[in-house]
Amino acid sequence: MYMVVKLENVYNSTGLVLEDKSNLINVEITNSLIENIPSAFWDAIKNVRQLSLRRNNLTKIPNMIRNFTKLQKLTLKGNSISEISHQDVLFISKIKVVDLAKNQIEFWPNYIDASEVTATSFILKLDLSYNNLKHLFANSFWQLPSLAFLNLSNNKLSSFDKDLFKGLSMVTTIDLKSNNITIIYALSFRTNFVLEKLYLQHNDISIVQDGAFFNSKEMKHLNLSYNHLTTLANTWTFGLRYLDVLDISYNQISWIRPNFFHQSSHLKYLNISHNHLQRVLPNVFSSLSDLKVLSLSHNQIEHLNKQSLNGMHSLTDLDLSSNGLAVCLQDGLVLADLSMPSLHFLNFSANRLLVLPPYTFKYFPNLNGLDLTANPVVTIHPNAFYNLNLTRLYFESQSLNCDCRLRWFSKWLQESTFEESRILAQCSRPSNFINMDMQGLDFDNITCAEKDPYIQLVLQLPKEMNAIEGKENSIVCSGYGASPINVQWKIYEKEQTYILDNFNNDKDIEITVNNTLITNGSSFESVSSVLRFKKVTSANEAQYQCIMSNPYGPVYSGRSMVSVVSIPIFVERPQSVLVSEGETIRLKCKADGIPPPIIKWSKGNDNFFPAAFERRLHIDDDENSDDFYILKAKVKDTGEYTCNAENAASTSKEKVLVVVVEQPSSNSLNETTIEIEETDTLNINCVDSQLDSFDWQEYLEIEWIKNNNLTMDQVESTAHFCINDTLIEDRGKYTCIIRSKNGDKQYEKSFYVDIHERSNFRSAIKREIKANGSYIAIFIGIFIAFIVSAIVLGKKLLQKPNQTNIPEIGVEEEMTNMLNK
Repeated sequence: MYMVVKLENVYNSTGLVLEDKSNLINVEITNSLIENIPSAFWDAIKNVRQLSLRRNNLTKIPNMIRNFTKLQKLTLKGNSISEISHQDVLFISKIKVVDLAKNQIEFWPNYIDASEVTATSFILKLDLSYNNLKHLFANSFWQLPSLAFLNLSNNKLSSFDKDLFKGLSMVTTIDLKSNNITIIYALSFRTNFVLEKLYLQHNDISIVQDGAFFNSKEMKHLNLSYNHLTTLANTWTFGLRYLDVLDISYNQISWIRPNFFHQSSHLKYLNISHNHLQRVLPNVFSSLSDLKVLSLSHNQIEHLNKQSLNGMHSLTDLDLSSNGLAVCLQDGLVLADLSMPSLHFLNFSANRLLVLPPYTFKYFPNLNGLDLTANPVVTIHPNAFYNLNLTRLYFESQSLNCDCRLRWFSKWLQESTFEESRILAQCSRPSNFINMDMQGLDFDNITCAEKDPYIQLVLQLPKEMNAIEGKENSIVCSGYGASPINVQWKIYEKEQTYILDNFNNDKDIEITVNNTLITNGSSFESVSSVLRFKKVTSANEAQYQCIMSNPYGPVYSGRSMVSVVSIPIFVERPQSVLVSEGETIRLKCKADGIPPPIIKWSKGNDNFFPAAFERRLHIDDDENSDDFYILKAKVKDTGEYTCNAENAASTSKEKVLVVVVEQPSSNSLNETTIEIEETDTLNINCVDSQLDSFDWQEYLEIEWIKNNNLTMDQVESTAHFCINDTLIEDRGKYTCIIRSKNGDKQYEKSFYVDIHERSNFRSAIKREIKANGSYIAIFIGIFIAFIVSAIVLGKKLLQKPNQTNIPEIGVEEEMTNMLNK
């Protein structure tokens, strides 16, 4: 039989004689003066396996026990030891379990040189909790490679070196809770290959660096609760592939990165309760297909996206208590696409729930436990618990409207048999049922009011609506029911959800509510509310929901998705072109808008493209740009082409003119020689007749140049150039240049005009007038008039009486015409 010796309150050596010590395995001495115990006693117990020296006010490890070679467990808890020496470390390394908790240790030796280590380490468990350790050096425990459990909790550590635990390749549990640690550095546990449990709760940790737990492949349990984490944004979960339990409750987490849990896809238990979450982004938990328990309680969540809880097919327990998630059950939309076939228990307490609509839990077919306590439920629609086999129900409401709508609930409560329940279902109206318990109510006496007090929506919101950026727009919601009716608008943005009403307007949104009594003195009213966008911006793109509520509960409209669109704006406009037959026509058109516009081309009024039928038309699609090509252009391709940029907001149009001229027959391309005689009229057509059918001045500009450098400013921009009564000086090279409105040259044609001299009197006079000016012209004119008058006078003298005056008249007319010219 093994022998155990317990000594307490020993202050002298009297009575410390051990006669039979062969079976002694455990000695426990407490509240004694160790220095007064004689050496004979220590010699008698030197083969003991377990030694406890608790609460003896020791200031160091006693020297008399250093030769206890068979010692396996040493307890020095509750003493006043303040320092551990190198020799102490080497001594305890030979003992399997060492408890140094609740001392006053401030110093732990740093790195011990390998030459000082004389024996193999056997220690498995070391408890240094409840001491005054403020700093630990790198490699402080490397001489204890056999250590499996290390407890450093309840000290004063503010940080620790990333090499502190280097060498502890066999450690499975490290307890660092209740210190002052502020940061976990990267690679802090990279050599702890078999680490399974890490406790870091009750610290001041606000930063966990990427890769902090890298190489801790066997970690199963990580507790970071009661710290100061604000986001789960980085990838410090990298390497925690087989983590089962993660507790990050009681932090200040307000945001979780969507792929944060991808590295820990085998989690079974996840606690994020008591944080500052206001929203859970879609698919945050989608990788947690093995998760059994999830707690999101005591956050500030007021909305769950339809995809927020996707992927957790094995979830059995979900705690959503103490949030503002009433809408998730009341509007019937959030959980509509969610399926949790394994869910057994749902805690939805304290979520400001007022109404349970029909088929609320139909997507949780195996739900058998439900907590709805601390919700001011007013009414529960029939079939709210459809297809559920509840064995546990916790329900608490003193606000029930016990009318005919709840007749079924009263009967259901009385007939149901629950294995476990806590039900408080009291009526607040009508007046004859106030404070009555529905479980004892005679449901046959429950009647309906003459007028249904519950709100009925008259005008539902459109499912989708386009709002043009920069314009005014509005959404209207209306309904009627028992007064007073309050109206709120709920806005579901990507990153947040918030409420607006006529008392709490957004700077860009105005809400008006018009309440009208249905009849004078009636307690019923109709309500119409308008949500008006003063000037639509991209920030207004969201889902909008109208919520009307009265004392009988809320009614939710469908959600209207408002998409902000903008009218297409051309960032690259097509330009009018003029090409010769056989060339390639290229029109470039690019536009921006929301959504990105689609580019379509049209021609004239009939959209007939000859080039399309002849397979000469090509369009290069490049996102919101389309280059339009016509190969081997023909004259019949001439026409007005329109680039149409279309999107949900509008269609923007840009029209251009395409002119195809015939290929010149001569070898000299776009060059023509014109020969006329002096005084003839010179007519030059830049382009034959293709432009006549169009108001081409809208698209093109024409410039005439003489002899390559002289701009003919006096000639208007016209396709036809004319000189009357030409002179020899008018000969030369005339060039017609056609440009698009942006100044790009589209076409050029030259005309070489050769004017031959005409040998007659009239031409001479014209040349002289142009050469010498107006004075000579007057002199010549007077001279000619004199000569003509003399001829006329001579003819009159020779004329016979019966002759006509025709020749005379002819000469006078010729004179007059010549003078005029």
